[in-house]
Amino acid sequence: MSEREHVADGEAGEPTEAAEAGPPLVREVHPDLVAELVALLEAEGERDLAVCVRDVRLYERCPCTDDFCQSFRTAPGPDGPYGPGHRCLPLLAEQGMLNLDVVQGRIVYVEVIDHAPLRDHRLPADPDGAGSSGLG
Repeated sequence: MSEREHVADGEAGEPTEAAEAGPPLVREVHPDLVAELVALLEAEGERDLAVCVRDVRLYERCPCTDDFCQSFRTAPGPDGPYGPGHRCLPLLAEQGMLNLDVVQGRIVYVEVIDHAPLRDHRLPADPDGAGSSGLG
């Protein structure tokens, strides 16, 4: 196989289109959660964040193994505390807790605790109605 064919297949050279895109958009994975976050942010008067939450990416899931936690990062984590410009924004969810870590106006972490299970909408639903969280 030529170098050009390897590049076209994403085996060497330039990254593939999927690799360039980065982590998936949360709205593609968990559209119901994003809709809930938008509504809660608008209710709190956080219009800028309500717009921004539509474009956050699912960077990585929380490494804990607690079954009540479905939290995730939307950006790489800091080496220490978030520092200046950080605020934690608790939202009044109907079920469980939803808290956002915001740094310099950017959502960097979504804490999802004791919330209804998040289904990965990119995957077919299980016959029993359950779905994978898509975070693993």
